[in-house]
Amino acid sequence: MADLPDNSEEGAAKKVDVPSTTRRLSTVRILILVLLLSLAVRLALAPVIMNRNDRRNFIGASHKALRYGVASIYEKQRDYEPKRTVRLPYPPVLVYVYAAVGLAYDRLFDPSFKDVGEYLKLPFDSLALSYLIKLPIFLFELVLASVIFLFVRRRHGERRALACAALYCLNPVVIYDGALWAQPDAIHSAFLALSVVFLIEKRPLLCMCFLALAVLSKPQAMMAAPLIVIFLLATHTVRESLKAILAAVVTGAIVFIPFLIQSASAISDMAQTMARRDTYVSGNAHNFWWLVSSVGGLDPKMDDSTVALAGISYSALSVAILVALYAVVAIVLVKKSYPLTAEPFAYVCLLVFVFAVRMHENHGLQILPLLALTGLTLKRQGVIFGGLTATILANMLLHSPEVMGESSDRLVFVAGIVNSMLTIGILGYWSWTMFGQSRSSAGETGLATATPVDEAS
Repeated sequence: MADLPDNSEEGAAKKVDVPSTTRRLSTVRILILVLLLSLAVRLALAPVIMNRNDRRNFIGASHKALRYGVASIYEKQRDYEPKRTVRLPYPPVLVYVYAAVGLAYDRLFDPSFKDVGEYLKLPFDSLALSYLIKLPIFLFELVLASVIFLFVRRRHGERRALACAALYCLNPVVIYDGALWAQPDAIHSAFLALSVVFLIEKRPLLCMCFLALAVLSKPQAMMAAPLIVIFLLATHTVRESLKAILAAVVTGAIVFIPFLIQSASAISDMAQTMARRDTYVSGNAHNFWWLVSSVGGLDPKMDDSTVALAGISYSALSVAILVALYAVVAIVLVKKSYPLTAEPFAYVCLLVFVFAVRMHENHGLQILPLLALTGLTLKRQGVIFGGLTATILANMLLHSPEVMGESSDRLVFVAGIVNSMLTIGILGYWSWTMFGQSRSSAGETGLATATPVDEAS
């Protein structure tokens, strides 16, 4: 007897919920095309030289690590740096990246590169070096886009996953940051996103290993690190949590071993280098401190040890505000953010960006991939993603001499104030829509026990 068609509800659900192999392959092909297109755009822009000071430091770090060893990044070599010091206030992971760049350039393009005896005599305008210092960034951006696609696809379907991946890898501010400014934000952002993914997937060991790599790539990962650890402790047993924390410690030890072999003081040297670099109230970041200092007729780049009020420095005041706000937000999120999504971690990154001193124009970039991991299923998530794309890009453009040219300081001043207010406004909107229970039902705030998909079904 021939098999009868399955007209049951279960059979219908399978037809609706399980994508066909053909459709799946088609979506993957489109993703590959999107990634190739984004890579082509980046490669076309790679020869453009912008953000010259940081670029010189990246090239200098590539050479210095090759010539003197990785730990030398945190030490001054007097004969090598008689007038200008290589300033790379980054943890070890990025030092390894730039050391690999220097080795590749020396082996493939200029065998005399390692023998250059003085920092200022390096080939800063080399086209090959322009590509080499940016290629690792491009690789991590593509990997991060793929992570977004794979994670979102499992939860919200292929079309939304493809859209979120494309919104990240073709995002103008992401391209501007990596392909033009050569900023390595994609590297720590990728590790941070993977840490959040594995936390949500209840794989604590991998979560903490990737968190360690994120923090040891760029200090901005610390924006979300406390909340990740809090959620880890709240959602896992003591035994699981301790094993995960031990895994993070082991990961960190492995990263530091080559540095410690070369110099026993490498960790303290690194901490001092990072602590002394760019001690501004605002390093051109359009946040709360930029707004307050600019409106008050002060220079946002004044030292953060400057007294703000009642004998309290800007740095101390910033720490006090952040600790108080972060603690309150963490308590609320841990109690109500179930099922867990990436949104709380994106939110606290913006909270820190707005109220921390020493922020720079691009320090909010890690928010975008974290938001993309949500699938942008809620209206506010899409609005915030678009709004932050615009404000971060405006922040970077306004402080790009190559773009602004001879524009008056007054224009940058006024536009910076407006952009600061918009950024703070986005944080306010996000806070209200996520925590404002009186405005809407718990489900609409995203802090309910049901996901938007559950509500719609």
